Amino acid sequence: MNTQRAEWRQQLAQQFARGFAAKPPPLRTIGREAEFPVVDSEGKAGDVQALLQTVAQMVPSLTPKFEGDLLVELKGPRFTLATEVGIGTVELITGPRADLVQLEQDHLEGLKWLIEAAATLQQKVLGIGIQPVSEASAQLMCPKDRYAVLLEALGPGWLWFTLTASDQVHVDTGLNELSEVTNITSLLTALTVGLCGNSTVFHGQASHVCSAREHLMGQLLPGEYRHGLPAGPISSLDELMGQLMEQRHLMVRQNGIPQVTNGPFTRHLEQLGGPNQPNAFSDFLYHEHYIWNSSRPRSAQGTIELRSACQQPMNAHMTAAAFGLALVESHQALSRLLSETLGSDAWSTARQWHHDAITHGLKAPEPDPGLSLHILQICQQGLEQRGRDEARYLQPLFDRLALRENPAQKSHGIFKEDGLSALIDHAWIRAALPQNEAQTSIR
Repeated sequence: MNTQRAEWRQQLAQQFARGFAAKPPPLRTIGREAEFPVVDSEGKAGDVQALLQTVAQMVPSLTPKFEGDLLVELKGPRFTLATEVGIGTVELITGPRADLVQLEQDHLEGLKWLIEAAATLQQKVLGIGIQPVSEASAQLMCPKDRYAVLLEALGPGWLWFTLTASDQVHVDTGLNELSEVTNITSLLTALTVGLCGNSTVFHGQASHVCSAREHLMGQLLPGEYRHGLPAGPISSLDELMGQLMEQRHLMVRQNGIPQVTNGPFTRHLEQLGGPNQPNAFSDFLYHEHYIWNSSRPRSAQGTIELRSACQQPMNAHMTAAAFGLALVESHQALSRLLSETLGSDAWSTARQWHHDAITHGLKAPEPDPGLSLHILQICQQGLEQRGRDEARYLQPLFDRLALRENPAQKSHGIFKEDGLSALIDHAWIRAALPQNEAQTSIR
């Protein structure tokens, strides 16, 4: 690498690092970005604009945000509701909060209003990771300027984002641990997918995969490591910047208006005159926002963002957030475990495990017998050490592992046995109940 590129890496790393504390706080905070498919009475994509407008009437204290005539956000002190890529997908954002218990309380407050508004419109909010009936299309895409630009830049593969619904978690992370946390959570993407895959039925048919989200998104610019696992481990923030700089630059804002661009981000830096020029770092953050690795550090929030979980069934709705927090809290013990079990083949093994988990869920072979259970036990200890009554949120994952059946595998069986209407009925969130009460209510 030439001297100029090395200097740019260092300059970007210095700017990126300013978003993080030197060390994690004594008690890590957690944030959640939970996406939900909304469907109409026929199971097709619902009308999130009407849903948000109805919530706005019910809760006038929420602050609306518009892009032109499009209502894109309702923001309050406890939760935020936002549009997503698909016109039938709504995002419920909560946090950062001190623990999972507080996070759940605020999440349920927002979900309560979503469910009530949906009922008035004869729509349903689903605890599942993909639209079950509607087909990916430009007509299903929310009419934001940047989404149209991404469609132009990426082609039809971008339209899969109009269907999918993830459950993403942000966890406080310090600079002193950022590389190790990023590496270990990336390596364990396969287990997150295996435990939390929930997107097998779409376009009205059962697919051959448990996590269609990971499968379909992985087809975007294949070979460029833009989704799922990154190209490889990082030893420093400087090395991460090097990976991101060389990724294809899809979109740039000119006078606030997004436009298609091309080539690696380094070409854009050359045109600007380097990372220290006005707008260069904000352009970089805009660039890396559209690199969807399963585990990615976020400078704007000072967190690690974990993205690979599908939206979960209501009776276990906190499991993805709890598992993500537990992975970060336990990263040192997990790093030692994977070093002992996977050794120098860790990344190639993790890629194969990831591929198998996408397809087979918890039926996928483990790299080492009993590894998944050992990881869950370490994660349980990590949450118990926080002393916030959070380990209970992991219980559904132990149950799934014992049965070797994740939500997608269960949904696949329901669909095959009883059809699409039964699957939608199964995924329908009828009430905003705490996870432990929701579990009790379905027994």
